[in-house]
Amino acid sequence: MTIVPVALLSLLPALFWLWKGLSTRSLRAVEALSLMALTLISLILASVTRELLSPLFPAGHSWVSQVLPALVLTALIEEIFRFLSLLPFCIAPRSWPASRSLALLAGLSFASFETLAYAMLSPSRIVLRFFTALPIHVCAALCLALYLSSRQKGAPERTQFEKALLPLVILVHGFYELGLTATLIPISFIALAVCVRLGLYAWKGSIGEEEQQRW
Repeated sequence: MTIVPVALLSLLPALFWLWKGLSTRSLRAVEALSLMALTLISLILASVTRELLSPLFPAGHSWVSQVLPALVLTALIEEIFRFLSLLPFCIAPRSWPASRSLALLAGLSFASFETLAYAMLSPSRIVLRFFTALPIHVCAALCLALYLSSRQKGAPERTQFEKALLPLVILVHGFYELGLTATLIPISFIALAVCVRLGLYAWKGSIGEEEQQRW
């Protein structure tokens, strides 16, 4: 699989969801395009921030020197900027189906833009990124959107699952990145499976009491 086809294919999910949302009127053009623009800006800002902070995390072979960069330089920074890009759209009162439609577009867009960046800067990792980054970013965006939307209900009505979504997403994303950077691929796939499960719960907009206890 060459770089150009993968880079082009990476755009298709976001463009398809944009087209579907506009054709069914579940997305508004100005709002959707604004979100995609903010998503691109958040990716650029996350990349710049990571480059500025990377000297504080010298490379090494110890477990700590591998875990901290994955959790802080990648997961924490990316999720903070994703959180900020979703904030204007998910904090306002709206139905959960409307919020999750925007969140799905944000996740697909982030994955598309990131894959394009890897195609230009680090082509050796693009194939694995193509197949794994999309579900990670989509599910993370859904979880953050539910975290933000649930705040409209007030603290007494929010579930423990909803309150824990932000740190959970950062932690899972961090271990996904750790598996890639430390060449511990099984860790990445375990983190991916956990993130997909969280995303499916977030898509429903709720989680049962028994499921909460298991988490």
